[in-house]
Amino acid sequence: MTDSIPSLQLPSSSPSPPPPLSSSPPPPPSLHYHHYHHRHLTIVWNRTVLRGLVLITLISASNYFLY
Repeated sequence: MTDSIPSLQLPSSSPSPPPPLSSSPPPPPSLHYHHYHHRHLTIVWNRTVLRGLVLITLISASNYFLY
């Protein structure tokens, strides 16, 4: 960690060119992962919403039958 901090503090020196090259490969997978993660979150959100609707309908039905 201490080694990475100085390298970040010295962007104007020669070390600056290598970082972009090393950082360029990660972006594609990160974007793909973000997209997949977003889809996964959407699916989970839809499931939770469906569960909420089912619970609401069950509660309303039970209240209707109770009253």
